[in-house]
Amino acid sequence: MEINNYINKRLTIFFITLLFIAIAFIGYSYAFKNRNTNIINNSKLSIKYDIDNSNISPMNKNDGLNINGSNITITNNNSYDITYTISINRTDPNSLSFDKLYYSIDGINTNKFYDSANNIIYEDTIKTNDTKVINIKIWPNSELIDNNSNNYINLDYVINEK
Repeated sequence: MEINNYINKRLTIFFITLLFIAIAFIGYSYAFKNRNTNIINNSKLSIKYDIDNSNISPMNKNDGLNINGSNITITNNNSYDITYTISINRTDPNSLSFDKLYYSIDGINTNKFYDSANNIIYEDTIKTNDTKVINIKIWPNSELIDNNSNNYINLDYVINEK
């Protein structure tokens, strides 16, 4: 009788442990499958976004060139060169307008958004099996912001093959 109780307890512990492991495995699989890696893959380009919005406050041209910015990594998976463009779209019409924003691609030159045709801020050609990292810095111009303005930025990066 004692041996049967011992075996029953051990079987109960075994099945509870097995159930726990199965639930943990299912949860891990679901989380791994649905994680947000900010990587977009298609048959032509692989694009990885590393967006840094931690220091988006009004500043002058020189200070804006010193922020970290956002990195966009583009990889050409094709057997031919691809020309692409990067443009910026406002996702909220109530956010700061483009005429109040500066941007820099190279960390040296400062540009105004409204100087860009169709909001295209960068155009380049990427060679076969090559990878490029583009660092984009965007900040509000402290000289153009008044107290009556909406002081937030809500933008999308758009990458198109040309």
